[in-house]
Amino acid sequence: MGQNLHVVTSLMFIATAASCGSTDGSSDGIESATLPGLGPSSAQTTEQLTTKSQSEPQVTATDLVSSAPAPGDMCEAKSEPVVAAYNIDNGDLRWVACTLVDPVRRGILDVSADVVWIELISPNGEQRLVGHAKADGAAQPAGSDASPLPTRTGPAPWPEVDGVRIVSPQEGPTSGEDAISGSNLWTQPGSSVYDDVVASGDGAVFVMDRQTADPTIVAYEARTGAVRWLRDLGSDNDAWPWHVENGRLFAIWDDIVVLSTGDGSVLWRTRYPEAEFPRMTGVDADGDTVFVAFSALPSGGD
Repeated sequence: MGQNLHVVTSLMFIATAASCGSTDGSSDGIESATLPGLGPSSAQTTEQLTTKSQSEPQVTATDLVSSAPAPGDMCEAKSEPVVAAYNIDNGDLRWVACTLVDPVRRGILDVSADVVWIELISPNGEQRLVGHAKADGAAQPAGSDASPLPTRTGPAPWPEVDGVRIVSPQEGPTSGEDAISGSNLWTQPGSSVYDDVVASGDGAVFVMDRQTADPTIVAYEARTGAVRWLRDLGSDNDAWPWHVENGRLFAIWDDIVVLSTGDGSVLWRTRYPEAEFPRMTGVDADGDTVFVAFSALPSGGD
């Protein structure tokens, strides 16, 4: 079951948005290496967590813990991960792209047919684009499939699910509005990690309720606001709902936790040691792979 972990080290190709300067079409050298010492182990562990429901007693669920190395151990000294690829079913680490420490914020802009596109934002607001091959993490030039950098002149629009606009600011609460009339349909406790990162899809919105003893992820039905499920991940957990795709909720921060959008069961998770940086700052999925971006710089909402 074990497979080699590919570590890609590069100074990275950088494409600068037109508003910030000209595009540099050059690409730095790429070194791809197999490091057996960092390879995932087939001996994964399980833990017991608790699923809570308003209508049912507590039940236990088996939690599959990924054996992937912690972000701070993925790259060589004075380097940091840009993006890492995990097996979507069990959390095995497939490859990681590293670079010299760079004080920028990173997020996953898009996953195209062959490339993971990473948006970089410098402290002065300059935007750049970095591409890495989905197959092995090798740096890629910005070709025709590169998504344009977004224009950040105002807040992102709130997402819509089944005709309901989901309003979930960072400070809460979370509410649903009729997408046409704007009338309020429901309001519930809980908030999103940032105003422009709202985990929604599969007929629901997924938020964090910080009024509970331990941070609890709550799934609300988009149309009614009814609680679909609650998941208490424990007092030591630090993972916020971030992205929804194909029946899975991806929660990240210090850890990655992948849950079923249907019942909140944990499909797999990491158990990384607590560390401020490098921190997870973006997640997306495609087919059988989860892509996670990292940063050594706080985000604007921190």
